[in-house]
Amino acid sequence: MKRVNGFVASQRGAGRIKFIFIICMISVIAVILFRGLPVYITDQEIQHDLKEAARTGAIRNATEAQIRKELMKNQEEYWITLPENTQYNIVKKPNSVEIEINTTIPINFIVTTYDYQIKYKAFDQQL
Repeated sequence: MKRVNGFVASQRGAGRIKFIFIICMISVIAVILFRGLPVYITDQEIQHDLKEAARTGAIRNATEAQIRKELMKNQEEYWITLPENTQYNIVKKPNSVEIEINTTIPINFIVTTYDYQIKYKAFDQQL
């Protein structure tokens, strides 16, 4: 066995295959993060905004229209645009507010499309 460039002649391809495999795995992870992270951040922002809207709506005794207006204003600041069919179900009771959202955001990966479900319910009551 002759040494060529520091490698044993029978093992020259193994290092390259491992390197190509690692590069492919890093690329797949990068695509998933690049496409999925904004959707996840938007999901967290929606949850925070629903909790905040339910809390302030219960304290201020706001109407459903006022709560919906506040939620639509917050929606403009999200990382991604929510689908047109996104609706907020707001139930206003004398001392409490319940807000529910149920929507799907498609995430387009290179080879497939994943439908990310956002289903959340926020409830708060005036003490």
